[in-house]
Amino acid sequence: MIDGTSEPAKIRQENRTREISSQGSSSEGTTLIGRRTALKAIGVAAIPLAAQSVQADSSSGYGDSGYGAGYYSGDSAGEDEDDYAGVPELVSFEVGEESPPNPHADLHVEWAVSEPVSELEEISIDVYDIGGSIEHVDSESIAVDGSADTGEETIRISHGSGSTYRVAFTVSNSTGGEADVESDVQAE
Repeated sequence: MIDGTSEPAKIRQENRTREISSQGSSSEGTTLIGRRTALKAIGVAAIPLAAQSVQADSSSGYGDSGYGAGYYSGDSAGEDEDDYAGVPELVSFEVGEESPPNPHADLHVEWAVSEPVSELEEISIDVYDIGGSIEHVDSESIAVDGSADTGEETIRISHGSGSTYRVAFTVSNSTGGEADVESDVQAE
């Protein structure tokens, strides 16, 4: 025992001093210690940032509702309807030819459409004669609203029997999304 300190205690103190000084020193001989050691020395526990709980801020990041909330997480669309830019769904579409024994072509169009989030707005049907050169021969526009629509329309083309026609069907929603389909039919 020298200077009132036992030999093992003095060795422990020297080892601890060596550990602290091994973390670095400045050019003036002052001992520098790491941030974690300094925080530990003053009694503050260092908590990794990832382990800290942070409340979401609505002005940035994921907002008040947190990650995963909203339309794409399976929740109902709710407030996300304004951001919806999808297209209506064509449930079914059929084109047939119902010409009586006369020189006219009667093209019969049946459809079913739906819109899961916004409102349907318009259906347009365009008919083209594709027998030789493509020629636009008729158009129909039908105003619709709601989330679903089924209907049928017969378009008569005077003296049109014997030609092949392309029927182009387009449905649009209130957010500007469109879905379209085409079908060719031979008028007898």
